[in-house]
Amino acid sequence: MNGNPVFLLLSVSLFLNGCLMAGNYQSAKTLEPRESSFGMTFSLNEISISDHRYTVPNVIPELAYHIGVAKNWEVGGRVAIGSLGFEMDTKYRFLHQGGLHLAVAPAVAYQAFFDIRGVSVRLPVILSYDVTDNFGVNASVLGGFSGYDANRKDDYDNDNDYAGYYDGQTFFYGASLGPEFRGSVFFARPAVEFIRYQSNLESDNGWKPFNSINFLVHFGWIFGREKQQLDRIEEKLDQSLEQK
Repeated sequence: MNGNPVFLLLSVSLFLNGCLMAGNYQSAKTLEPRESSFGMTFSLNEISISDHRYTVPNVIPELAYHIGVAKNWEVGGRVAIGSLGFEMDTKYRFLHQGGLHLAVAPAVAYQAFFDIRGVSVRLPVILSYDVTDNFGVNASVLGGFSGYDANRKDDYDNDNDYAGYYDGQTFFYGASLGPEFRGSVFFARPAVEFIRYQSNLESDNGWKPFNSINFLVHFGWIFGREKQQLDRIEEKLDQSLEQK
């Protein structure tokens, strides 16, 4: 067992940042065409493998950008600088009735952090409910698959080396829940997310299912909304003048 504390910290950080890329930080609401948003996500991760539990903050935020391309449809992605991860996603809202919104947001990500690299895909189904104009609730369930290649093929019982847990093809699923606070152009989404890494198809030498709990907060700003409001006001004024 490697007892080097620096090596342990790097291994844990690698593991946590990998888990973070599998999560959901979005609501089911979509941007209007010509609107865009920029966001930052901060998180604190707790992982449990057998009897071992570690809590490590992600001090370098993820950066996200999205743009509305059609009614109920937006595209975008995020960059996780701390884990050298990049993700592209799209979101489609298939139900909007009153304050209720339902959407799917499939995504594909690539990650290459020191001793590990690979691709993951995930499919969140997101529910959002507007309690008031400035407050709502977001919930999601997700499933996903990752295929990673770890340079080190150490035994999974080595508690100081988590790279082996990512090696191979792994299935995961989870859920998240949190409130949303918003103004006209700013929003904040605290959330708690649970992810279960259930199976590794390429491992039979000690790999065990493990859990990740992610405490996150996503801050975002929306651009282009003021111009659209001005355009609507101008259109109504033009209609009023035409009627006269």
